Amino acid sequence: MEENLKNKKSVDEVIPWKGLMIFLFGFIGLSLLYTLIFKLFDAIFQFDSVGDPSFLNKMDGIMQCSAYALGTITLLIFIGKPTLKKLFRKFKDANVYSKGLVYGFILLFAQIVYSVISTILFGEIDSNANQEAIIAMTEQSPVILFLTTVILAPLFEELVYRYGLFANIHKKNRYLAYIATLLIFGFIHFDFTCFTSNNIELIKTELINLPAYLLSGGILCFAYENEESIISPMIAHLTNNLIAFLQIILLF
Repeated sequence: MEENLKNKKSVDEVIPWKGLMIFLFGFIGLSLLYTLIFKLFDAIFQFDSVGDPSFLNKMDGIMQCSAYALGTITLLIFIGKPTLKKLFRKFKDANVYSKGLVYGFILLFAQIVYSVISTILFGEIDSNANQEAIIAMTEQSPVILFLTTVILAPLFEELVYRYGLFANIHKKNRYLAYIATLLIFGFIHFDFTCFTSNNIELIKTELINLPAYLLSGGILCFAYENEESIISPMIAHLTNNLIAFLQIILLF
């Protein structure tokens, strides 16, 4: 018994029912929050009568940021102070942050390698729907997008997918934890409406871009498991999103 406790990784400390609730809240609750916020804003601004696309894009950015902010606050309250202390016990450890940066650049390098390979195999591929939405939002509301994608999304998504999902399954089966988390994390960035568009190029774009998200999910899971701290994948995720944000600002 003592040996089992000694060898137990901190990644396995999640309480099963709590981890499941965290995952479900992130997977379903965020969309519900956005829908509620949308209905509230729609009642105020009457979006159907607004003809200015830039205004609508700005409002969408504000609504997404609000959903992530409320979602993150809700998660932190639900997780509770004692568990948060365990999760962030390496908060003052500079090594965790430096390794998080390393994982972030590994993430970027892996994506570049995949981009080169996919370009060689399939030719130039357009950005998928998720990337196009981010580019459009950056052009309209850069500050709001920075708060959403660089600050809130890494915090929220790592709590949901690394702590709530990966750690929960990891307690039972390490390999299943990787497979399930990679697939779910990849497909939350996938636009399933492409299958109803009858546009073969659009479907091709989504499918070719999918492995990049699967790869990212795997690296973030490894960072969490290997460093035994949620801070490392958060910093890696933040670094990746920050570089992407800066690229959009500079190139578009």
